[in-house]
Amino acid sequence: AYAKKLASALRSTLAPLARVDVFADPINVRVELALPLGLILNELLTNAFKYGLPRAGESPFPESRQRRDEPDVRVELRRIGDDLRIIVSDRGPGLSQDDIAQVESLGLTLVRALVRQLRGELKVSSDDGARFELTCLLAEGAKNEGERRSPHHPDAHATPPPSASHAPDDAR
Repeated sequence: AYAKKLASALRSTLAPLARVDVFADPINVRVELALPLGLILNELLTNAFKYGLPRAGESPFPESRQRRDEPDVRVELRRIGDDLRIIVSDRGPGLSQDDIAQVESLGLTLVRALVRQLRGELKVSSDDGARFELTCLLAEGAKNEGERRSPHHPDAHATPPPSASHAPDDAR
């Protein structure tokens, strides 16, 4: 519900004529995860509405990009096992490979810092518009520091060492 409300509020303020579609699985998250995710989603949506649409007076998208049946901005929030995947994409001019590597705006610097805080992964691509894909751990049991760094880290699915609470009865 939050993603739909946020997208609607930003659209009405930044791009009232834009069409936005939000597809979200019903997901409950801890506050420690909800706050950075909300900031990330806000920044990515703001960028999509500001830079992913033609500006007033500019020529519209080339004919190949004018697909009236597709939204201007698309948001997906999906639970995949213990992971959360958020995708924000637009049909704008996109980013060149140099832009992707060198974008250092305050907003994207904040996004990258929050993704690191979540021990997640951010993929940026530009094929028929800009696309930002965030994947991070959602599972409650892996919130302790060091248990899993990223859902895509080589050690992410390693079994944690046994703890005292899991020791055999005669070892206590």
